[in-house]
Amino acid sequence: HRDKTLARRGLAWLDLDPDDDELLTLLTEQTSPVGPAGVPEHRRGEAFMRDSSGNVGRIKVLPPCVPARNCAVRTSPPELCPEHGTAA
Repeated sequence: HRDKTLARRGLAWLDLDPDDDELLTLLTEQTSPVGPAGVPEHRRGEAFMRDSSGNVGRIKVLPPCVPARNCAVRTSPPELCPEHGTAA
């Protein structure tokens, strides 16, 4: 989140301190940071996550390695994937 109010809500939802300035900065500025051209490809998918044991950490969700699926997750219906001609 770039919006600090939403970022605080997300931290609270993860049962983290929403008033921790260091965590807030990490989430709003260092997690999938937005540059002049948007979020760089190699920084997309970064997030915070709580596991089943209650531990919280930073994660990176990777795009699918199958080309048609990768293309599909980068489009919005009813757009067609230009490389594969399939509906997204």
